[in-house]
Amino acid sequence: ENVSMNVIQACARGDSSGKSLAAIMDRFGYYLATYEGKKGKLASNTAISYFRNVKLWFFDEHPHLRVPTELNLLKQGKTLEKHCLKRDNGGFTNKAPPCTKADLR
Repeated sequence: ENVSMNVIQACARGDSSGKSLAAIMDRFGYYLATYEGKKGKLASNTAISYFRNVKLWFFDEHPHLRVPTELNLLKQGKTLEKHCLKRDNGGFTNKAPPCTKADLR
């Protein structure tokens, strides 16, 4: 929050390991998860969409960072998605019950 794009671009350009991009995107994901505007918190699909769009934009701008950071950013996106689902559903995620032997017959 309140960081200019020039600083973010310089950090991404100067780091070939991708750690700075992962840290920036982690902070951005946290910002999206906790952002509360005039109408309340962002919808989960909106927050996830913003995160994915910025991630893809960064990969277009800095293609050399795709390989070292892609898996890490994928994990961050899944964590953001789980958090938003829990937040929207009152702290619970709906999971299918485990399959039993009786179900297989």
